[in-house]
Amino acid sequence: MNSLNFPKNLLEIIQGFDVSDYESPENERSYYKDIPIEYIDHPVIVQLMADYKLKAVYRGSSTSSFQRPRSYMPRAHAQRFALYQR
Repeated sequence: MNSLNFPKNLLEIIQGFDVSDYESPENERSYYKDIPIEYIDHPVIVQLMADYKLKAVYRGSSTSSFQRPRSYMPRAHAQRFALYQR
């Protein structure tokens, strides 16, 4: 797991969401992965992205109404996201 030394006291402010539940394994380049897309504008995620200069990479699969491009997933159709160093 990659470590950001994220201040845990910020997590206590916002109940019901703990970013540590989504930490990536040590052998991966992302810091956090498989975070549901509804958390993209959550204050904890926004703070992480600003403080540690992280970028969101959107993930998801094709559906009957949307065929995912091979190289990326647009935010509008994403089901989850991962956070990577810029």
